[in-house]
Amino acid sequence: MGINSFTAPLRPWKPALVLATVIGMVLTGCAPQPKDTVFDGTQADVHKALHTRTTIDFWSWSPQAAEMAKAFEKEYPDITVKVTNVGGSDVAYTKLQNAMKAGSGIPDVVYMEYLAMPQFALQNSLTDLRPYAEEELSGSFSDQVWSQVETRGGVYGVPLDSGPLVLYYRPDVFEKFGIEVPTTWAEYTRAAEKLHTADPARYITADAGDGNGAAAMIWQAGGQPFSSSGDELSVDLSDSGTSAYAEMWGGLLHKGVIDNKVAQWSNEWRRGMADGTYATWIAGAWGGSALASHVPTASGKWRVARIPQYTAGANAGSLSAGSGLTVPAGSDSKAAAAGFVQWMTTGEAAADIWVKAGQVPAAEQVLASAAWLERKDPYLGGQRANKVYAEATASVRPGWQYLPFEPYANSVFSDTVGQAFARTTTLREGLQAWERDIVGYGKEQGFTVR
Repeated sequence: MGINSFTAPLRPWKPALVLATVIGMVLTGCAPQPKDTVFDGTQADVHKALHTRTTIDFWSWSPQAAEMAKAFEKEYPDITVKVTNVGGSDVAYTKLQNAMKAGSGIPDVVYMEYLAMPQFALQNSLTDLRPYAEEELSGSFSDQVWSQVETRGGVYGVPLDSGPLVLYYRPDVFEKFGIEVPTTWAEYTRAAEKLHTADPARYITADAGDGNGAAAMIWQAGGQPFSSSGDELSVDLSDSGTSAYAEMWGGLLHKGVIDNKVAQWSNEWRRGMADGTYATWIAGAWGGSALASHVPTASGKWRVARIPQYTAGANAGSLSAGSGLTVPAGSDSKAAAAGFVQWMTTGEAAADIWVKAGQVPAAEQVLASAAWLERKDPYLGGQRANKVYAEATASVRPGWQYLPFEPYANSVFSDTVGQAFARTTTLREGLQAWERDIVGYGKEQGFTVR
């Protein structure tokens, strides 16, 4: 979830909220379109802007945002950064869309999940940073991470954080029931059955259905169900990777070894994560800081491992959310905003704040630094968790594309795939229902869908 990765990690999209404000964002073009959607400035232009009295409006939901803004202002005293904590991704995108429709109150920089960038880029609401960003910034990131901010022939953000998919687990529960840390999904399935058989009150994990989580697991399985180019869209939620996920996870749901009634971030989920009801949690690498925030009483009881593989010995990973910084097309201070984005994503002082807060950076120089790799996570029992996150980041499968209206797709996940989590249909059938909804919506927005 960026992910609401920090204070309120990714939650399922709320249809009532999204349908009112976000669904009409795509090709129908409900908002006035800014004239300048490409930033063609140079590093010299950015340098000049950073030494000219300017105020930058920055929207974020990260608790580190204010501290990082103060550090930036110290280095660039001519710039004032006005930080607005918007409370979470769903609130941020709704508020941003409303500002764009009104044509006023548009911020200069927005913290945005990778999955949402294509939808805002589609309506020309974000600045294409490609000429500047490719020359000055792209070399700081891996190809897999950089590809998350590329869409529709442009670069609509700069990576800030990453969420490689990993497995959090309770070693005390595993030891009590004689379970080894699973390295394959077959081992994970056997562990789930063993645990629930020995104690029916315990489950391998809780999952009431979440579109972001399902997408990450489909990606890890090698699925590539979505692709788009221009007005052409391809949707196939029965490809080999998606089918592998449906067979494996659907089997666990059918056997009743996953708690399908408790949603992530609920009070009941937090209690279960604290008392050992749930032995594992599949999440992005932001999960460590999320657990420390939401389940503080379980400090020292959790550890992290690489995500299980479909084939023994394989090394396939994916991202579960992650976010970057975007410059809305309506910004009146694009050069200064670009400089702020550059400092936030590649600056040493910004990275220090990010690392000390236990976050997972996107910049390669930080991911490779000894200071970050050797950091011990007190919540995870002193484990050098960042080494696991770095390995998981390096294993991310290339080629994944989000839908150009991913937030809409997530908003209808519970109505389609969610029925499989309620065990009223199979997961494979739920995914096909989701595909039909996505295809129908894509056609309504003017896409040629195949």
